[in-house]
Amino acid sequence: MKKYIKSYLLFIIIAVFVITGMFSADFVRLIAGSPVKILRGESTVSEQIQTVNGQLGGHLTYRNNLIDLYSLVLRLNDTKIVEKSDTVVALSDTDMLCTEVDEIEEDYIDSISQDILRLQETALDNDAEFLYVYAPDKEYWSILPEEVNNYSVQNHDALMRSCNQLGIQTFDLAQEMTKETATPEEWYYVTDHHWKAETGFWAHGQLCERLNEQYGFSYDKSLTDINQYENRLYEDWFLGSSGKKVGRFFTPRGVDDLDLIVPKFSTDLFVSIPPKNETRKGTFEETMLEFSQIEKKGYYSYNPYDVYGFNVREKIIYNDQAVNDDTILMICDSYALSVYPFLALNTKELHIVDVRDYEWYEGEKINLQEYIPQIHPDYVILFYKGVRSMDGSYNFF
Repeated sequence: MKKYIKSYLLFIIIAVFVITGMFSADFVRLIAGSPVKILRGESTVSEQIQTVNGQLGGHLTYRNNLIDLYSLVLRLNDTKIVEKSDTVVALSDTDMLCTEVDEIEEDYIDSISQDILRLQETALDNDAEFLYVYAPDKEYWSILPEEVNNYSVQNHDALMRSCNQLGIQTFDLAQEMTKETATPEEWYYVTDHHWKAETGFWAHGQLCERLNEQYGFSYDKSLTDINQYENRLYEDWFLGSSGKKVGRFFTPRGVDDLDLIVPKFSTDLFVSIPPKNETRKGTFEETMLEFSQIEKKGYYSYNPYDVYGFNVREKIIYNDQAVNDDTILMICDSYALSVYPFLALNTKELHIVDVRDYEWYEGEKINLQEYIPQIHPDYVILFYKGVRSMDGSYNFF
């Protein structure tokens, strides 16, 4: 009974808050009718808030506050799972926000590995070394409520097994992460599906080391030392994609801090973004970072993870200060946003290509069968998070 009273009172607070900010008669009638439906047992508090948010939320001045207050209702009701459109957001056993991971069928796993094999063969045919880097998602390490599918580990095992059987050169960062002392909660953002910038920095160092050991890649090891970088803390600055769906109070861990990692040493880079007809020249900060995403604290307005660069179909980074004369092609998803800026400091010419089927991407999708012979890379790296599904990630040609 006490739990019901708390939820009901919280709903009234929400109603009063929103009404004072709006003067729409239709909206007032909607709010006024909600408590009646709740008392009659025709609807629950959560259902009525969803109705308000869904029907009119997009037009409200205080929509974001409504989402936050709704997240408090979820907390009071000890809710662990929220279905939002076609996404399921769930609290893990450590209160991290995670999404549902469905099982990937064996036939699709085999299809993926065959596509990767063809990419490897194309690289080798053009005298380039190849490496498929598997970056584990947050769900790989998480225990979710029993009602929520989480096949991240099974999908990983199946794809790694299939790739190894075909002779694909793989680098499994999941295995490397188990050797570290940090906990999974330290690797990933609480409210977002991405890993932290520190993790991306660590991954770039692991990649350089692996390329050196396996293929003789020459690099300046000091540039993979975090002590050579300044770490600027933006405290309570980031509400990730999962947090935006359920509100910033859904998890008791709250919102995320953001670490901005920038070199202490001098840098001079030239960046070309062909789909945007854009070029940049200058320091690491001037060419690689998108400060527009962190200039203000706006939990629902900005995506601070994008400070390391927006997803684009193609980006080329030139670095005449690199200790090698190598060209690297990295085919990647957004997990690489916090990886390739640092890899660029050890690469003469770094091509970033994203082949996913997103309509909002500018420019034509790149055919790697044509692209690889054009740029003559020394290394072709496929860098993906988890096992991707139905987004064109493996349609390389």
